[in-house]
Amino acid sequence: MTCLSLSSLVALSFPAGAGAGVAFAPSVSLPTGTAPSAVASADVNRDWRPDLITANDVVGDDVSVLVSAGAGVFAPATNFSFGASPVAIAAGDFDWDNRVDLVTVDRGSDTVSARRGMVGGTFGAPTVIPVGAAPAGLVLGDVTGNGAVDIVTADAGANTVTVVREVSGSGWDSPVGFQVGATPRSVAAGDLDDGYYRDLVTANAGGNSVSVLMNTMPSMAAPITFAPAVDYPAGSAPSAVALGDFDRDGQVDIATANPSTSSVSVLLNTGSGFSAPTSFSVDGTPQSIAVGDFNSDMTQDIATGSTAESTVSVLVSDRAGGFAAARVFGVGAAPKGIAVGDFNADAATDIAVASSGANAVSVLMSKPAADLSSASLTFGTAGAPVPQGALSGTQGVTITNDGGVSMAIAGFMFGGANAEDFLVSADTCREALAPDRSCTVWVRFVPQAQGTRAATLNIVSNDPANPSVQLQGFAGPPQGGATGLQGPKGDDGDTGPKGDTGAKGDAGTPGSKGDAGANGARGDAGASGAKGDRGTKGDAGPQGPAGKAGQIRLVTCTTRTVRGRRVRRCETKTIEGSTSFTTAATARASLTRDGRVYATGTASRSTGLRLRTRGAVPAGRYTLTLRYRQARQQITVTAKVTLR
Repeated sequence: MTCLSLSSLVALSFPAGAGAGVAFAPSVSLPTGTAPSAVASADVNRDWRPDLITANDVVGDDVSVLVSAGAGVFAPATNFSFGASPVAIAAGDFDWDNRVDLVTVDRGSDTVSARRGMVGGTFGAPTVIPVGAAPAGLVLGDVTGNGAVDIVTADAGANTVTVVREVSGSGWDSPVGFQVGATPRSVAAGDLDDGYYRDLVTANAGGNSVSVLMNTMPSMAAPITFAPAVDYPAGSAPSAVALGDFDRDGQVDIATANPSTSSVSVLLNTGSGFSAPTSFSVDGTPQSIAVGDFNSDMTQDIATGSTAESTVSVLVSDRAGGFAAARVFGVGAAPKGIAVGDFNADAATDIAVASSGANAVSVLMSKPAADLSSASLTFGTAGAPVPQGALSGTQGVTITNDGGVSMAIAGFMFGGANAEDFLVSADTCREALAPDRSCTVWVRFVPQAQGTRAATLNIVSNDPANPSVQLQGFAGPPQGGATGLQGPKGDDGDTGPKGDTGAKGDAGTPGSKGDAGANGARGDAGASGAKGDRGTKGDAGPQGPAGKAGQIRLVTCTTRTVRGRRVRRCETKTIEGSTSFTTAATARASLTRDGRVYATGTASRSTGLRLRTRGAVPAGRYTLTLRYRQARQQITVTAKVTLR
């Protein structure tokens, strides 16, 4: 087990949201080489922004690299030659020089091609390595536990997976093959049993199953070994597989894309195996699958790309192993490969697909989405109108952020023919709305004329859909009716007779006057006390030394049996970076990079930050995300940290 401890930070602060909402802006198409069949995301030019890379299967036998210019904008593609008919691509750092290296699966030659990253975002000459027949799937990872990046392929023509071990940044060992189910078209790597080494899972299109290979290597220097594959039923003819913790129990689960049944199958990890598959409907014919947190609730969701329908389906997790109904988004023609990442630096997960039929990569940027409790409000009726000039009762509209990005509501504007007849009486929308959070605006009708009055309430926000509410009011005559004309003055009446004078009453007898009381004697005044002298002001104390900067320490421990004794070895690394929080609340925390969650845990002012990872956490740049609730608001803060 690997733990991250944060002991010297004075404070932590986080926002966060949770819920089922997810939304994306219309897809943006970026030209690539001919017929891209796969896409990956990595920081090719070391500017801390994820770039896009596609493997182009037809004509060019090349790879297209699209460098990010920031804010979701990418430079035109640059193409690099690779092997024959590259159908899959992955990025990693083989030689530990902090530059991105690339590997493709070359269907036309039953090989993989590896090219090392060079200065300036270019690539060196390819190294060609033979693998099994008709390779289709590819994953990179430290399968052998030596901290290096190994290559694993799914060989559809040989019913095998091939593992190529990297030798500490200097090259590769000979490929080793392992038997799996029929026609494996995709492979994924992850720690399925909470051990030290990564295990493998394949999606077997010919066997309607997944094969699980548990890593049995006794040490990182030992030969590569796996237990015999165990097959579990999945959907019909699964074409792709991905791993994630879908029920938040800390164990790695399996998901497959099943094109023949328009579904995704989820197999939950039980600790001793995997559950029977649960099927969730998606659009069309899903050929690719990816995992990411698309609604910022720190739970992994699923995205698929459907080739025939040119759509992406997103399944949002319910945090218990289930998923809400799929939400469908249009992309470029014939999407095949799929990748996730934060492509516009808004702390939300975006999606990229290789649109083979459009010779492009299509990007879906996560966005806020205003879900209104009512699309229209009506004040009064034709039979009971609101009097002209009178103020109606209030009616409210609740605005819920149904997207994956915080919504900022700048205010409200009235438009339309009778905009002056309506007003906002109050609102609770002064703070940013995290995903799945709500606020309310209340509106009143003040008719300036009689008849039917109409206007539009426009919600000014960062939702590109520009949400609005239609307003209608029925206005009648002013209250009490109209005042009539003043009538003429009447004639003066006759003067009445003078009345008799009344009799005078008798005078009353005056009362006697009482004697005045004697005044009391006045006491002498007391003497005033003397005023004390003012004390002198003390000298200012010396300034204390500056506090020590906080740091995150990464401790990786392994336990092995040597000559009958259990020996524990721990390695300590330092993650550079800092953040702050201002609450005593316990927060959820995660360490991510390129859309992948490497560690999760909790944080508080009393205990600091403790994260738990599965397997190794390689050196590099990560995003530390901290989330907590304060004053009934979900707060999230992110910080970039570097693992040395």
